Amino acid sequence: MLPERTFAYKGESCYGRKHSKDRLTVLLRVNSDGRDKQVPIVIGRSPKPRCFKNVKKLPTKYHANGKAWMTTEFRLFLHSLDAQNRQIILFVDNCAAHPKDTSFLRNVKVVWYPANCTSTLQPLDLGIIHSLKAYYRKCLVQTSICLMESGKEVKKKINVLEAMHYIMAAWQQVSQQNIQNCFRKAGHKYQSDSNDMANDDDDDDDDDFCQDWEELCRDQKYDFQSYVSVDLHVATSGIETVEELYKAYGSTRSVEEEDEEDENEQEMVPSFAKTYEALQKVRAFFYVQSESDADCENNLSFEKSYFQLR
Repeated sequence: MLPERTFAYKGESCYGRKHSKDRLTVLLRVNSDGRDKQVPIVIGRSPKPRCFKNVKKLPTKYHANGKAWMTTEFRLFLHSLDAQNRQIILFVDNCAAHPKDTSFLRNVKVVWYPANCTSTLQPLDLGIIHSLKAYYRKCLVQTSICLMESGKEVKKKINVLEAMHYIMAAWQQVSQQNIQNCFRKAGHKYQSDSNDMANDDDDDDDDDFCQDWEELCRDQKYDFQSYVSVDLHVATSGIETVEELYKAYGSTRSVEEEDEEDENEQEMVPSFAKTYEALQKVRAFFYVQSESDADCENNLSFEKSYFQLR
């Protein structure tokens, strides 16, 4: 959801651009102390988008159906959670995609929130999802700014693989402290809690980023928080019959990701020689710009992984 193609949904006017038909639903799984942040499940419309060609490892888990809704994915998640042989209490709301019968679980106890209380009792709705969206859209804005500064055209569309990469990068930035604070807001207390709730350390309003946002959207009349929350009421699940589910599954066999480029013009994967040149530039950049030991270690680790793939 890049700026300028964000605020147009079915039934609304859209000026200057086509409606985007791309939809991704993201399932987040995390425990109350923020230590067990499981890899997000991303649900799209096409089972094999063209951008997945030759990709051996996706940034996140991926499922597909005709509406990009969560249908059977949550049940599959429950089975995988139960197979871990840990005693778990799982708090869930009354989303239509959550199965009412959980008698098949042996190690997981499901506790249902009361109806219409999601906004006050569901920790993910009290800031975790918002943080993910903010970091995700920050990545999009900052990428666009980098392209502008290098004299290149800002992308009008990103593909599913790029979106999954940004989703995973954003999920890694959602801090453990932020997760704990959201669970506390929802009423989950810890025996070690002796002080008042710590301040969230996720800062989405830093000065540098505000300058980036103003530079990219100087002619538009909405702020970054409006951009973060624009898809707040877009459906991600619904009550469907068996026939509808079967039809949706069948439709994924013919759905292809729409691409503004010709299929024969897809960007070729760069050679090892070209990627090594890029790696040297990245290394030089961090040695000049960063004084962090962690940055140095990350660069060395990345370079080691690179040569292992050679």
